[in-house]
Amino acid sequence: MTGLLNRNFDDFAGFADFGRMFADFDRMFRELERRPSATQPEVRTANHDSGYELTIDLPGLTESDIKLEIHRGVLTLSGSRKTAVPDGYSALRRERRGYQFSRSFTMSEEVDAEQVKATMKDGVLKVFLPKRPEVKPRQIPVATA
Repeated sequence: MTGLLNRNFDDFAGFADFGRMFADFDRMFRELERRPSATQPEVRTANHDSGYELTIDLPGLTESDIKLEIHRGVLTLSGSRKTAVPDGYSALRRERRGYQFSRSFTMSEEVDAEQVKATMKDGVLKVFLPKRPEVKPRQIPVATA
């Protein structure tokens, strides 16, 4: 698509670099779309022989601020941070905002949904999605004939 834009706009009003500039803007906006927003937690995934591990950064949140559920093969993490001023105080300046988020992950058929475990420590949530025993790699002994 960018090549088409370059070709169509290269001689627009005598500006030879107009198409290139348009392509640079297009590339910049596509990069911004790929990045998680400030209110979306960053997730790292790992694939182990025994299962998958999700590590999710949730700074400033506690276990009671988040909800983790599985429904029809989809793992959904949602949560919110509220900013409330304690009773008897008034806020002079608010730079910290509350927010809500929700992220969904389609689980592989090899995941044993009944055995999923989650732990949280220091604002980092770890979710372990174990693989069913029949899909785990197993060693086959070789006997002499």
